[in-house]
This record gives sequence, C-alpha cells and structure tokens, in this order.
Amino acid sequence: MGHHEKNLLAINTIIKWFQENDYKGWDPYDIKTIPIIRYCDTPPFTFHKKVGIRLYSHFIDCFPNLTRQLFSIKPAINAKGMGLLLGSYSILYGLSKEETYLKEAKKIAQWLIENRSTPYTGMCWGYPFDWQSNIFIPKHTPSSVVTATVGDGFYSLFEVTNDESYLNVCQEICEFFMNDLNISYPKGESKCRSYTPLDDFQVHNANLFVAEFLARVGTLLNKDSYI
Repeated sequence: MGHHEKNLLAINTIIKWFQENDYKGWDPYDIKTIPIIRYCDTPPFTFHKKVGIRLYSHFIDCFPNLTRQLFSIKPAINAKGMGLLLGSYSILYGLSKEETYLKEAKKIAQWLIENRSTPYTGMCWGYPFDWQSNIFIPKHTPSSVVTATVGDGFYSLFEVTNDESYLNVCQEICEFFMNDLNISYPKGESKCRSYTPLDDFQVHNANLFVAEFLARVGTLLNKDSYI
C-alpha cells in the first residue's frame, strides 16, 4: 500500500468513526463539571483541595472511560471539534474536489450556525460543559479560542467555495471579538482581549488567536478597524 492509499485509509477510518458516533465524544475537561471536582478547583486552594486535585487527576487520567461512566457524563458535540472538522473537510474538498467532503462541510457549517451562543454581538461558540477557572464559566459561554477555531473553519470553506455567506460568518465572528471580549493591559497601542466575555484573563494564545483572525479577515475585507 502506497503513502497516498495509507493516508486515504486513515482519513476514511476517522470519518467513519465520527459518523458512527454522530460527532459526539468526551473532552478532557468535561468531567470537571462534577460539583466535588469543581469545588477542588475553586480558589482558595487549601491543603485538602490540593490533595483532592492530585487524587482525582490521577484517577481520571488512568481511567478516563470508567470515570465518565461512573458520573454519567454523556458524550457531547463540541463546537471546537466541529470547527476543526469544518476546516478539515474544506481542505479535503479543495484538494480532491470530492463532493462528499463539501456536502459534509456544509452540513457542519449549518450545525455551527444553528448552535452558536446567544445573546452576543456577532457569532460565537463555547464548550458544551461548565468549567471552573479562577471564576466559574457556564457551558456555552463563548470562548475566544473556540470561536477562532470555528472561524478558521468558515474561512477555509469560503476559500474553496467563494460563497459570501461563509465570509459573512467570519465578519460576524470579528464583531464578537471587537465588541464582547474584555480588553486589559492597555499600554500604548498594545492590548489583550479576554478568554471569554466573563473574565479579564490575559491568556497569550487566546489573544493571538483573536489578533490573527481579525488581521486576516480585516485584510481580506480591507477593514482597518479589524487590522
């Protein structure tokens, strides 16, 4: 079997798994929605909380399937995963011109549009579970990282179809970045946009995801405010 055939076999095996599971799966952080685990992850971090974190982390890492069954955590569709799949199907279509890939990309794009987070400016997406950071962030709270990942998918679909409706989604995402994320660290022309609308965290990779997407779409649309 040649290199090309092996790649196709791997791709088709992955696609088959996704379709058989209706794009649902578990996430490394979905189990942290359990109240006792969320309690351990909530500041202040006392000695007994630190012990609890160490214990549950080892147990979850060693028995990921068992722990989710014990706590009745159901597989879910994750918007970030759907964004990655949207981009992947779009790239596959661009390379092969196989209509099956385009059909699946459009199906995922429609799911994302119908399942965006509301009510916010523009379009945005979050994780399908609660998670505890320095603050409590409820499920479906839009995340800059998730939204930028989805944006990459829509941008890729626009590139292979030239369908303006997908570029419009990219612009709606930029509007969310511009209007709903909090800005901190204003120093001259520098600024940092938050991880979600609920926080003022300074997360380097999240801020750069936002900046890159605004610059890319702004350049395409000749929109200086984004750039």
